Amino acid sequence: MLKLYHAPRSRSARVLWLLEEMGLAYELEIIPFRDLLAGKHRTPEYLALHPLGLVPLLEAEDGLRLFESGAICAWLADCHPERGLAPLPAEAARAHWQQWMYFSVATLEPPAWTIIRHTRMLPENKRNAPALASATRRYRDTLEVLEKALADEREWLLGETFTSADIMLVLTLQWSPGFLSDFPKVKAWCARAMARPAYRRAKHAK
Repeated sequence: MLKLYHAPRSRSARVLWLLEEMGLAYELEIIPFRDLLAGKHRTPEYLALHPLGLVPLLEAEDGLRLFESGAICAWLADCHPERGLAPLPAEAARAHWQQWMYFSVATLEPPAWTIIRHTRMLPENKRNAPALASATRRYRDTLEVLEKALADEREWLLGETFTSADIMLVLTLQWSPGFLSDFPKVKAWCARAMARPAYRRAKHAK
């Protein structure tokens, strides 16, 4: 059985949602988010599993261990092609799936994280207004890219098929949902995704 080390409201939520979508059996080891931030779980035992002491961490029965949410989601989807959460390598949609998987962590996430740090996490005397302004501009640019990608009324990012790329992006967009009011197609897409039963199960997993 798979084992996921998970902290609610962290990047590991992407993996948990995907596991629920795929209907795979798994064991859940929950690390409270406050403990994650404080580093209380960074014991020698856990650092031997994850060198940075973070989440997600996925363990497989054969001893394989993976960290990085994008890598885990891609691996899971490819290990179970019958679940349809990623296009097959020979399919034309595969290249766009990879594009959006990388986009989520390389393009969308950095400005989103900067906004969070300089509005909610850092004490006010350490917040940087120019950094926040720059990140806000970049974040809105990425939202515009997504709005255009959804402009043909497609239900999901790749068309009619929901994939792990939808999971990766939608959960990142929930870090700062207030921006979505200016991007109606993105907002509606997020709402459709979060109405899925697997999302609700993952959200309330214990």
